[in-house]
Amino acid sequence: MIKYRVDVGEVHGVKAGNLLGAIANEAGLEGKHIGKISIREDFSTVDLPVGMPSEILRELKKVWVSGQQLSIRLDSSPSKSRGRGKSSDSRKQRKRQRVQRGQF
Repeated sequence: MIKYRVDVGEVHGVKAGNLLGAIANEAGLEGKHIGKISIREDFSTVDLPVGMPSEILRELKKVWVSGQQLSIRLDSSPSKSRGRGKSSDSRKQRKRQRVQRGQF
């Protein structure tokens, strides 16, 4: 499997099932051939099989999910930023917003 990055994330309201369905339908892949999907604040990563034909990747770049074009590409981020969950900055921001609204 190889990790790819797509330009749709939590702020766009995307769910893993949305990405799974779009990629499976457009690439003609069975869901069992799509690996880990990680939803981040403004992007997501998805593990796809090694050797994906370039034609399929070109088609996936054009696919829209949750109002955003996937623009799929190899994930080139450093491995330490590929950790699980959301960044501490986004958690702090959401906590600050809850406090401002009076929600604790």
